[in-house]
Amino acid sequence: MIKIGKGTYDISTGVIAASGSYTTEAISARGLAGYFSLQWLTTGDGTMKAEVLVSNDGVTFFDLDDDICSAQIKTSGTSGASMAKFELTICDQFKIKFTETGASNSVTIVAKLKAS
Repeated sequence: MIKIGKGTYDISTGVIAASGSYTTEAISARGLAGYFSLQWLTTGDGTMKAEVLVSNDGVTFFDLDDDICSAQIKTSGTSGASMAKFELTICDQFKIKFTETGASNSVTIVAKLKAS
């Protein structure tokens, strides 16, 4: 499990194939207020959504919160770079899941997660 405290966590998905996904390791939510921001750069010809999965036991993770973002492509935001804020359901651990949703092309995401 990763402990980021109030720091920044770097995420690099590598290439996510069409209809594929990448999920981070579990990140500890202990001691955090539950407010986050995610900044990302989208490359490739696919379409990406990012969501947060939460858990209290570290074994089963649930999709309870709204997606962080959806329909992101390499020209979204500023030349593929975008940022969003989000809050978590009260939990012990969470993961960020990136999914290619266009079903025909791959996508690569490089992101930074900031917690408070």
